[in-house]
Amino acid sequence: MNVRRWMAAYCIALAGALSPLCHGQPQSAAPGDQQPAAARANAAQGADYNVKVRSVIARSSTADNKVVYEITYDYEFKGRDSVYVKGLGTVPAKRGGVTYLTSEPQLEFRGSAGGELIVSVPLQETAATQGGGAADLPQEADFSAAFRTGTWRHPVTFHESASRAIEKYFPFGYEARQKGQVNYYVTTYRNLTIPGGTLRSQIAVMLSQPYDGGAHGFTYRVQFVVRDRPRMSTTWRVGEQVSEQTKSATAEFINSLLAELAGGGR
Repeated sequence: MNVRRWMAAYCIALAGALSPLCHGQPQSAAPGDQQPAAARANAAQGADYNVKVRSVIARSSTADNKVVYEITYDYEFKGRDSVYVKGLGTVPAKRGGVTYLTSEPQLEFRGSAGGELIVSVPLQETAATQGGGAADLPQEADFSAAFRTGTWRHPVTFHESASRAIEKYFPFGYEARQKGQVNYYVTTYRNLTIPGGTLRSQIAVMLSQPYDGGAHGFTYRVQFVVRDRPRMSTTWRVGEQVSEQTKSATAEFINSLLAELAGGGR
């Protein structure tokens, strides 16, 4: 009897050990789960798309001590004119060298805003994470509630134009965020040009879109935050405390940025 019981236990254990080898194929995705099996950390490939994340660099944010990731990636989606990237909005179906900051754990590509998920690519820090400096980003609450607006009707996507303008004026980049169906590009600070050299003034902007969208375009918003301090001071002044020189330089800069965007970033 003891032998029989031992043999039965052995057979059960053996069957359990062998079952993964016989039945260890990946399970089918749950209904409604469109995540392709080809997606893996920093890369995804399918019959009509290819996504390759070149680098994921961890950087601290001066705004609230959170960690953001500077990502650079290439992608192509065949048979499409555009795709929708969470945080960026509608973008061309093929681009290389896309770089920005994000706190999202993955890249999410959809057919359109609120449309079907094409692929979600998990982000994983690369070997290039050493020495990632702090990103001088403002908090969203720092921005004034007031905003300037523009209407987008250009054939290029808003992100193409906005990213060119940001690269021109804000060399340290921007963070892409999304709330609901609205995308936000929050830039790092940059210096304003102030005559005399006795005052240091800086500005960061937040571009958001789309609002009041329709068949013929949509509205975008531009908000900003400014700060200044005398050259020998370590304390920033903000809001109405900034000098008239800073206010004047801010108005001039925002007018230039809006003109750049109105022209399609060309």
